[in-house]
Amino acid sequence: MKCYSTVLVVLHWVLVLFVMIALFMGFDIASLSHELDLKVDRLVIHIIAGVLIGFAFLLRLAIKSLQPSNAPSQTNHSLAGWLAEAYYAGLYVLILSVVTSGIAMSIEVDFLSIVAQGDTIPQELTFFVSRQLHELLTRLLMVAISIHILAALYNQLILKDRLVSRMWFGKR
Repeated sequence: MKCYSTVLVVLHWVLVLFVMIALFMGFDIASLSHELDLKVDRLVIHIIAGVLIGFAFLLRLAIKSLQPSNAPSQTNHSLAGWLAEAYYAGLYVLILSVVTSGIAMSIEVDFLSIVAQGDTIPQELTFFVSRQLHELLTRLLMVAISIHILAALYNQLILKDRLVSRMWFGKR
């Protein structure tokens, strides 16, 4: 079975790290009181993680599209193969949608001014459509990530096809 290039593997795991940070900080921010200065500090970390997710994801997509020979063969015409391709296309759209909705919310709420001036996050944030969309998409992304992890475990532990080794470090 062909492995992904080292660059794609690194970008995959960088994305995993920053998605975990962004999710943790996002839910932590949502649970805090609006008056806490910590919330703005956590917002900065959340925004930085979101920007890095966007850049790493676009870089990974660009590398995959420019170097298709490095990617494992995806020519599986079975129902499972078709579902996997549809799932990955949906996952990619979902990740870009979460990042885009986060950018839209940052612009709508003017988070840059809030951070620069050390202000607090507005209480009416929950009423912004971009915030509601960002939350919905984030929850859908969590479901998609759970499916991704379960599918990887299924392939590794049940099918024993060494699928996970394609996305890990080691002999290429």
